[in-house]
Amino acid sequence: MTYKAGIVTKSKFISPSDKRYNKAIDYISRDAAQRNHVVESYHAFADDGALNIKNDEGRLTPLFTRNKSYLNSKEKNQLKRGFEVAKQNESPMWQTVFSFDNEYLKEVGLYSEGENGFLNEDALRNAARVAMNKMIDDMKLGDTVEWAGAIHFNTDNIHIHTMMVVKEPEDVLEKMVYKNQSVYRGKIPPVTQRGMKSTFANAIENREPALIRISQLLRKELKAGIYDKEWAKDAAMLYQLNQLRNDLPEDTRTWRYKRSEMAELRPKIDHLTQKILSEYHGESLKEFERLLKEQSDFYVRVYGENAKEGNLGKTYQDNKRKELRETVGNALLNAMREDALKENSARLEVMERKRVRMQQRKRNSVQWKIEKKALSNIKSFVGESYQDFLNRVSYERDQREKEWKQKIEQERDFY
Repeated sequence: MTYKAGIVTKSKFISPSDKRYNKAIDYISRDAAQRNHVVESYHAFADDGALNIKNDEGRLTPLFTRNKSYLNSKEKNQLKRGFEVAKQNESPMWQTVFSFDNEYLKEVGLYSEGENGFLNEDALRNAARVAMNKMIDDMKLGDTVEWAGAIHFNTDNIHIHTMMVVKEPEDVLEKMVYKNQSVYRGKIPPVTQRGMKSTFANAIENREPALIRISQLLRKELKAGIYDKEWAKDAAMLYQLNQLRNDLPEDTRTWRYKRSEMAELRPKIDHLTQKILSEYHGESLKEFERLLKEQSDFYVRVYGENAKEGNLGKTYQDNKRKELRETVGNALLNAMREDALKENSARLEVMERKRVRMQQRKRNSVQWKIEKKALSNIKSFVGESYQDFLNRVSYERDQREKEWKQKIEQERDFY
């Protein structure tokens, strides 16, 4: 099946000197029936055949703004006054058209024809608000912005027209010289236009929950699937991981998926992470692939199969798969790094215990030498004292014997 673009988004700006600027301001205070007759007179895209904007075709809804779906007379006058102030301050006026292929709106359940036909106007208005906020934020237009829009029905294409100004442009817009005059720069960057369309389309189909789920799977569940190590009981898996470990650089600081040191190892890393996810987290991986396919189909529906932007679906899938490989690749390397650090820590602990034991032995050996020398000194001291004692005892004995002999001789001489 060939898809044509479901949504066409175009934006232009007109300068304060453009006659359409005043007509656009007058358009604000008119009722829907009157506005329907003057669309071509104020609209920057009146001559764009692709958008098919013509007077007196279909009908226009009441004006809506960023926070109002309907405006009373007082609110219209306040809005008109805001536009007049912006013109006096030389603000550009940005006009945007969101144009739908009606078949696309039917496909996404927002439109039906016939006697009981309907259009989900709230969904269209809310999508326009999201897109306009995106433009305001991206261009940093500040909080003095005024804008209004309306839904235009006709038989071929339903449109949303919007127009926007800045009441105090000097605070947010740069000036440039155009035809020898200093004017505010009003060009909308292409990246902003693409962002507006993408934001608008995502809001129309309410793709936000799917995008959030893709992010959860990628950044949490599939990543966590590497860390939970259910695969650690698989001998074949452990063997392949050990082979990868042997190929990794010694410096664990380089174990990052996008590091140049990993270039030759990425195919091995990708093979292992894909194997782990397929075998142990297959349901989450299938859900991830299904959501990528749905988002890719969404881009084709929105931009059309033959449009350059229609390739965004394939680009989106490729980028998300690449992001997944990097995310889980880093998770695997981180897990291996943690194991390596634990092993190194254990080795260092063993080495430290050995070092402490060796130091203790060395200290014990030194202490023994000190004690042995001290004992020798003590023995020497004790030995010398003992000898002195023996000498003294011997001397005293000799003295007593000598005295005894003298006494005997004296007694003999007496008798």
